[in-house]
Amino acid sequence: MKLLLKLSLMAWLVMACGTMGCKVKAKSDYAVPDSLQRTMAFLTKLGISPDTLALANVIDFPEYAPTTQGHWLVESEAEALGMRRICGVDGRGTLARLVGVGYISRYVSLLMFQVFYTGWSPVVLVTYDSDGAVIDMMDTGLWNGVNTRYAEQGSSREMTGKAVESGVMTWSQNGGFSLARTLAMIHRTGDTDSVLWTYTSRYDYRIDPTTGVIQTLARLVDNTDAPDEFVQKRELEEVAWTPIQDEAVMERFESLAQVGKVPDHSLAGELFRRMDVTPWVLLEWLYEHPQSKVRRLFDIGIKECHVDSERLDSAVRTVQEQSAKRYWREQFNI
Repeated sequence: MKLLLKLSLMAWLVMACGTMGCKVKAKSDYAVPDSLQRTMAFLTKLGISPDTLALANVIDFPEYAPTTQGHWLVESEAEALGMRRICGVDGRGTLARLVGVGYISRYVSLLMFQVFYTGWSPVVLVTYDSDGAVIDMMDTGLWNGVNTRYAEQGSSREMTGKAVESGVMTWSQNGGFSLARTLAMIHRTGDTDSVLWTYTSRYDYRIDPTTGVIQTLARLVDNTDAPDEFVQKRELEEVAWTPIQDEAVMERFESLAQVGKVPDHSLAGELFRRMDVTPWVLLEWLYEHPQSKVRRLFDIGIKECHVDSERLDSAVRTVQEQSAKRYWREQFNI
């Protein structure tokens, strides 16, 4: 697919280390119909059986599966599945395992991977067309139970705490799915654990059965009593979890920038990671919203990050709107 040929390494997939597990709650609806095996022929050609990895209807995390569950990608498989391009997996230094396969339509299939970087281990969803070309992808956040981005703030050295993640991913027949997450700060005094605060969110998504694009349908945050500083961290994480072709992510950037919920440098950093992933989305949106605060952050970031002309030229070449492309060429003098 043309769009995904533009993807570079996914530096924004920086999550805490851990091992993901999937617990099957019910017989999967995603077994591949015999008459439509050609949809996933790209997998069978690699010697990977889709049926043995069919996604469950309900997946809990962090309930661990055996470390042998799933299919570990070798170098040739990682290359064939586009993993080097989308998240730097080469099957040697950076490893990944295929842990789930979902049948969306005769045109689109979904693969779930766990990627093992040094120090973090995210789970990502990737949609493919029937030829095995990458269409869209999204990070699903931390699945190993403990989120080390959060630290309990306390004056006593005897106080210890950890942020614990849990959640449920639920699939429906029509390519729709939801992901409900709870982040809880657990405080331990002696042998006693108590919950200091929680942050609960639910996202609803749909995978278009024709295009394979992952659409964000709804976001709901409920029952949060987390301190503001932790809410800010969480909201920035949620931006990073937005599907890469979802243009609505720019509205989230604008909202966070407008009210000052997230420090400018943190927001700018995520903004530039997005530029490396989906530059056409970012540049076309900024062209249409020249007065946005996000544009101000972008201009500052260009200077502070010392973005070179080659990187900018590569980003501008992905822009489809000709007037926007001319505008950015003039802005960047390229």
